[in-house]
Amino acid sequence: MSIKEEFQELTKQLNVRLKDMYGEFAEGTPHYRIVWSDDQFEYRDVTNCPVSKFDAHGNKIGELTGVLFLPKYRQWIPHMWVLEKCIDVPEIGNPELITKFSYEPIFPFRDREGKPLPPNWDVCWVTIASIDYHMGKEAKIYKDESLSPEQQLMKIDSIMRELFPNETEIGDALAQGSGVGYGKIQ
Repeated sequence: MSIKEEFQELTKQLNVRLKDMYGEFAEGTPHYRIVWSDDQFEYRDVTNCPVSKFDAHGNKIGELTGVLFLPKYRQWIPHMWVLEKCIDVPEIGNPELITKFSYEPIFPFRDREGKPLPPNWDVCWVTIASIDYHMGKEAKIYKDESLSPEQQLMKIDSIMRELFPNETEIGDALAQGSGVGYGKIQ
């Protein structure tokens, strides 16, 4: 059984929970959803930036233009679950997208080696809370009633370290221009 088949029912349940907690972007369109990367396609107008067409051996045999139905993720993050956020497509700056809104990836469920992982509610909640926090929004509160407040903080800290392994106070200070780094310049 594939990871897609194995976790399809769990994903349906998580999508209901995401819609219940975070609501809808537009009528019937949840703000967040979990999808299988290989199943996602979108219409793109590639009139001004043609897409190369290749034969079965990888030889370029021409270019395609116009509005095409193209895979969205499978060339970059194949065979895994992806948490997406629905956003407005600005009229200026994205001429190839022909829809008014689009789902964009915010977290592929994979480990540090890029191997697929099953979807997980805690990962969804921490990821969305982190985005909300950094956008100046109040994060939705989620509590695991089976854990003490101290255990909940430890659990969140553990999830954050797994999701963002390179995030440190030193790295943040360097990224924000308030830190000093020493290293050999090549």
